[in-house]
Amino acid sequence: MFPLGLYLGLVEDEADRLLRLSPDEFQECFRKFNFSDLSRFLESIRNRAFKAELLRLTDSETVYLIVRRIEPHTRAELLNLMNDTKRHFVVRKFTRDPQAIGHELDQMLECQKHWQELEGPNCYAGILPLLVWTGELPAHYPSDMETCVICKDAYNIWDSVITADCLVHSFCTGCHMPGSRCPVCTD
Repeated sequence: MFPLGLYLGLVEDEADRLLRLSPDEFQECFRKFNFSDLSRFLESIRNRAFKAELLRLTDSETVYLIVRRIEPHTRAELLNLMNDTKRHFVVRKFTRDPQAIGHELDQMLECQKHWQELEGPNCYAGILPLLVWTGELPAHYPSDMETCVICKDAYNIWDSVITADCLVHSFCTGCHMPGSRCPVCTD
């Protein structure tokens, strides 16, 4: 068992030991710490793949309690790294939380848009490999990305929009193809 406090001071490449725990050991380790420590821990991690794996291993209720306590920019990043099921759970909890301010979800959505705008230039052609649907595509995205290339369904708020390799089309989570190969643009 690796105490979380130990990982707060370690370099990231050593922190992968945490991921070697079984899912049950991982959950038990996380239960021993308060949510403020867990929030600070997630905010301190720079490696997105590592953050995504931690989010995958952490139960949805714990993720929600952590996300409530973090600053908006990191919250937007974590929402982007979550799978659809966990993201929708967290958002539903916010809407039902009596302590949540009425406009808090609108602010979360605006922060998500802003975070994605800031991250876009770091990606090829300014298009993120995974975009969280906020109700509209960024202006420079092709309009064909507004619906899944396979099922043709429009995206709902907070759904994952997975960019196809052509950078013109996208997939919903249910239709995502290995390697994100576009069936329309691929010969």
